[in-house]
Amino acid sequence: VWAGRGADAIVLHQEILENLKARLGTDHPDTLEQTYTLAIASRRVGRWDISLPLLEQFLEKRRTLLGSTHPSTLGAAHQLALNYEHVGRFSEAIAIEEKILEIDPSRPTTDLYVMASLARAYQRAGKLDQADQLLREALVHLRKREDSIGQLEAAQRLDLLAVNLLLQGKYAESESVVREALT
Repeated sequence: VWAGRGADAIVLHQEILENLKARLGTDHPDTLEQTYTLAIASRRVGRWDISLPLLEQFLEKRRTLLGSTHPSTLGAAHQLALNYEHVGRFSEAIAIEEKILEIDPSRPTTDLYVMASLARAYQRAGKLDQADQLLREALVHLRKREDSIGQLEAAQRLDLLAVNLLLQGKYAESESVVREALT
């Protein structure tokens, strides 16, 4: 997919998946992993017609086999929410991401990616106040980190917050946030 031959990669991933289904069945871990791989590869090349149904199936299998709070299930749910956001199905993306965050609110640092994608979905759905609140909450945790990854993630959240403030017409505050992101 990364080499610019996305269509070829999708065909190969589909062939592998069909072979695994025939040999091992639909519930075998290798088949499920290939389902996920094909779904993500399809997303990378914008083939939502393939990616969305596969991720929906994969998530349902994960819930059945591992339970709805297992980290692998939550990861699959997050990936499906990202797909929903990309195709403009914001209410579905928001519902999934909110559920993920509700499962264990005591671990915000592990859910910073979910918080960012939920904030983006809120923003794209016009729920700017909710996006603002979530981004500021994520920044509280990220500002405590002193490592370069934490600083980079904080800058990315500040960028999202600045856009959110611009959308609200809060230009001076947005400029201040952008300046902080640059430092």
